[in-house]
Order: sequence, then structure tokens, then C-alpha cells
Amino acid sequence: RAYSLPDEFRLKPGIFSKMTPATKYIDGLPEKTFEMLAQENALQIKVNGRAYSITMCSPSNNIMLAVGLLYTEGILRKTSDIISIAEESDEQNKQVLSVNVNVHTEALEGKNLWNRSIASSASCGVCGKTEIFDIYHESQSLEPTEKLDITRVPELLKEMRSRQSTFDETGGTHSAALFTIDGTMLSVQEDIGRHNAVDKTIGELFLSSTPNIKERHEAH
Repeated sequence: RAYSLPDEFRLKPGIFSKMTPATKYIDGLPEKTFEMLAQENALQIKVNGRAYSITMCSPSNNIMLAVGLLYTEGILRKTSDIISIAEESDEQNKQVLSVNVNVHTEALEGKNLWNRSIASSASCGVCGKTEIFDIYHESQSLEPTEKLDITRVPELLKEMRSRQSTFDETGGTHSAALFTIDGTMLSVQEDIGRHNAVDKTIGELFLSSTPNIKERHEAH
């Protein structure tokens, strides 16, 4: 029996999963079915028009991912470092291929910006580095002023889990969330790469502190 994939079960915008024909074996016998699979695309991140890195990621919140990555890499330190941000898409398939972040040149001074192999992974951030010393960089230590009540961790995990719609459908994505000390959720993101999910949450908060970044993005 031939199985065709209905159009309504192809890429589902906003959910980032796709229905795919599959074969299940039950008691040793094959059975035709469909499975929801998490999508994964290559995304190029550029700084001032120059390729910085390529990562595999879920096709969602690409700008948050790019900004979060550049912040955790020490390239961005404050929102005023950014001039503009633009996504570049494949017009035929409407797929985002790259995100270009224009940064003030003075914000890049003294930074070894091109310290990555252009093809990097969605893992911990060490992969793709070209120099061993580039995995270390100066950063301020955080002095804890308050501590989270450890007994609240299960309820925070439950709150995060309730927002993982793509994981519910596919079982194929990681999630990261940021909460205030009193348990208020600030951001929750899903991605096929767990460190991408973390970068997206950081990028969301970074951008939320820049009220006009949306206008700068749309105007560019």
C-alpha cells in the first residue's frame, strides 16, 4: 500500500515539526504509519556582513539565537553595541539562511572575532574553536545576593515542561528556561540543540532590554 503525505501534515509553521512516513515493527511485523519529527536547519551567523559561524538549529527565533550566541562568546556586551539585525532568507523556500548582526566597530576592538571554524556544532561552544586559549575569556564573577529555594525546582521544571509544544509532538527537542528568584518565568525556548535553547533564552532577554531593536531590525 502506498502512503502519500497530506499537505496539511508537511512543515507546520510555528511548531517546527513535520509529519514523516515511517514503519513501526510491532511483534515483529511492519506497520506503515506517520511520525512527527523535529526540524533542523543550517543557520549562518554573520557579524558586520562577515561569516562568523554556521550552526545546526531548530528553525525558530533565529535572531535570539544569534544575539545570545554572540553575547555568550563575549562579542556583544551591551545592547548599544548593536547597530541593526537582519535575517536573510531563501526567497523560494522562505527559509532563513543567515542572520547578520551589525556591530559598532569600537565594540569589536581587541576581540579575536574570527576564532571559530566556520562550521561549528550546536554543542557546548568548545567545538569549532581554532585556538585553545580562545575557550577562556575574562568575565565578571557573579556575587550571589539571593538563593533560590531548592524545593521550588520541581515546580519550575513543571512550568517549563508545560511550554514544550514541539517536544510534546516529537520528543526530539531540548528546552531551556529563565526564571526570576521568585519563580516568575522570563523566557522559555526549544531547540534541537540544548545550548542553542540556552542561547535563545539569553538572546530574548538581551533584546528585551532594547526597546527599539525591533524597529531597527524591521528598517534594515
